[in-house]
Amino acid sequence: RFMVSNPNRVAKELIGTDDGVWLEPRHNIAPGHSVPIVIRDIEALHTLTNMRWGLVPHWSKDQNLGYRLINARAETVSKKRTFRASLNDRRCIIPADGFYEWKHLPGGKQPYLVRLTGVSPFGFAGLWDRWAEPNGTTHRTFTILTTSANSLIRSIHPRMPVILDRSQREEWLAIGSQQSTLERLSRPYPSVEMEAFPITTFVNNADNDSRQCLQPLAISPNPNLF
Repeated sequence: RFMVSNPNRVAKELIGTDDGVWLEPRHNIAPGHSVPIVIRDIEALHTLTNMRWGLVPHWSKDQNLGYRLINARAETVSKKRTFRASLNDRRCIIPADGFYEWKHLPGGKQPYLVRLTGVSPFGFAGLWDRWAEPNGTTHRTFTILTTSANSLIRSIHPRMPVILDRSQREEWLAIGSQQSTLERLSRPYPSVEMEAFPITTFVNNADNDSRQCLQPLAISPNPNLF
């Protein structure tokens, strides 16, 4: 799950402008949801287009496969038939300003909110594909790349999404980048630039989409946290 709580700020960060861009705040984006994704158009400009989370390969006969392909491991993505064509020709960036992860505890799973310090917008590295129904209706879908967790996330979960900083995004969207580029860009994001804290279980229900999803378990000592 992830969020885009300040869409205009996210749009300005990832496509360079928020002029003419109207995005709804989303606080609990789950697999199967459609969200605006950043791709490069034919003029090599960044543009937003709606896609559904859960990649359905163009050759698949079953669109429900997408629910099993919400993530792709960066370490093996180039070796998988499912992702190889998209890695070469259809890369994307998924806008966000936070994501959720669940830690397994004896009493159940505890949700955490993870984000960059300063609540700065960022982008996940992703891949997309185009799938057509027998009647010709087409769907665009995407998956998020994951990598090993950094020292901050490791105590919560062993994996984390691949987060691209500003200097890496253009290189990621470039077509035909080499395997060495993938390996370098998919390193875990520096933990010193991130924060994570436990939140209430309100976020567990994907139908809940409000700022209440961000509610910490205890009042933060930092008055500027929200």
